[in-house]
Amino acid sequence: MASVLESALNVIAGVVEYGFGEGRHVHPALRMLQEIWPCLESLTITWAADGIVATALCNLWGSVANKVGISISEVLPGIIAAASSMFKFHRVAAPLACLSKVCRVL
Repeated sequence: MASVLESALNVIAGVVEYGFGEGRHVHPALRMLQEIWPCLESLTITWAADGIVATALCNLWGSVANKVGISISEVLPGIIAAASSMFKFHRVAAPLACLSKVCRVL
């Protein structure tokens, strides 16, 4: 199950990384992210102990912060808390990379 979830999160991150077209002010994935955000938050709680899923979540959050930025400012504190917690638990690089991208938004 973890590998399926990891793959799904990687697909979402890929959609987010696709980015902007010329002259666009709103990221095309913003609406999708707003719709699925409650599910992503629940994954933070239910799958935090799984290192593979935690890494995929952090990679997704980093992509979101990097590409969507200030449009998601209301969820940044939650991302910071979750990424910090995941780093303490797993000691892998993905949460640090995520935090670095979030800090650029702030």
